[in-house]
Amino acid sequence: MSDQAKTPKKRGRPYVVLEPQQIEQVERMSAYLNKAQIAACLGIAENTFIRLCRENESVDTAYKKGKARNVEAVAAALVRNATEKNNVLAQMFYLKCNGWVESQPVQERQTINIQYSPAQGRKERDITPPVQNLDNPSAD
Repeated sequence: MSDQAKTPKKRGRPYVVLEPQQIEQVERMSAYLNKAQIAACLGIAENTFIRLCRENESVDTAYKKGKARNVEAVAAALVRNATEKNNVLAQMFYLKCNGWVESQPVQERQTINIQYSPAQGRKERDITPPVQNLDNPSAD
């Protein structure tokens, strides 16, 4: 028997390794696309891309770097709108995202005073049931 007959052939898909130019693409695309979309652009499954990010530090770093670069640009635009352009909505959004809370003035609870007085010319009657009816309600 030959050596090839003794060892079974490997089955399954080939292991994916990204080239340096593909890792640069990941960094550029991650600013605007999610992992599923990046995987589709690279021609691999989303699970494969997630595994590559987990196993290959350079792919994960490129992905995070691209995301962070875009967040930094948006944050800079937000601060510019809030400070230089005096955009009130941008100011409120920025403050709320940084822990500022609007406080409402404490309102006192209003008390309502109800006074009962019988109508003129009308006799007041007691509608409380007798004690024996309270103990044995089926005695009626």
